[in-house]
Amino acid sequence: MEAKDTVMSDKQVSIILESIPSELGVARGLVEAQEKLTQSQAEISFKAGIREVVEWIAYQFMKEGKDKLSIYRETWQAKLKEWG
Repeated sequence: MEAKDTVMSDKQVSIILESIPSELGVARGLVEAQEKLTQSQAEISFKAGIREVVEWIAYQFMKEGKDKLSIYRETWQAKLKEWG
């Protein structure tokens, strides 16, 4: 996973900003835009975090070359601590 996978693209930002009705006025429009941008960014970051966990588990599975996954408790706890 790369850093770019965890943030909105310029196109995504533009789509959100263009969806704000001009009738709201500048102040309300800015608040509305900030809410939508923040919510969208949080969703992207959350999904990226989930993807990182899934990729790490899949890597552990392949690295061991086993039919079933077993991760040492210490390894798992250390990774959870790293992820925060």
